Amino acid sequence: MSIQSFTDFLSLEKKYADNTVLAYRKDIEVFQSFLGKEYGVSELKTVHYNQIRRWITILVDQGLSNRSVNRKISSLNSYYKFLIKTAQLKTSPLAKHKALKIQKKLHIPFSENEIAAVLNTDPRGHFEATRNSLIIELLYSTGMRRTELIQLKLRDIDFDQHQIKVLGKRNKERYIPPPMKTKTYKYAPIILFYTITWISRGFPKVLKKPENFFQVFFMCYNL
Repeated sequence: MSIQSFTDFLSLEKKYADNTVLAYRKDIEVFQSFLGKEYGVSELKTVHYNQIRRWITILVDQGLSNRSVNRKISSLNSYYKFLIKTAQLKTSPLAKHKALKIQKKLHIPFSENEIAAVLNTDPRGHFEATRNSLIIELLYSTGMRRTELIQLKLRDIDFDQHQIKVLGKRNKERYIPPPMKTKTYKYAPIILFYTITWISRGFPKVLKKPENFFQVFFMCYNL
């Protein structure tokens, strides 16, 4: 019953997505199944940390990554915090638990030659290729974040003053120069106009405000 109450709490109060709630529930039920097979019990409120440690060891031996194991323990930890919050438990068995170390991924950037190969491609004559090239040029040449590009509106681009108004973190505005010397920028007004037309025809229910065209780009085109 407490598992159902917990998932109801995640859905109704935390407003978690259905898939997220399902993942939490599955992690907890898998641990409960482990308790039954390993210790002959199913009561989660009387669990000791050494039992959880035993589960972690088994998961690692099964080949699960530390990241995946940490996610499962995080689900369990959230469940015990819920039990404490609802006065069903006084102390969490995971109170002193330390997450497994995760090896940091090495992000390998594109080389200058790879970027040059993309930017030197002539996309003229093909609307979608020109549109996508403009997006890549804006991201690479201006340094704006993906979220900032998604939020970009027509009124934020001043073609006369050659500047773009960007709304960054904590709603801070800044002005950045556009990639004026690149191939697609001089076609930008035409590209933007036809982009809105293209989206309006293909996605009338999604695009309620025509100026928010970049948001639809990232919904329909995976960069």
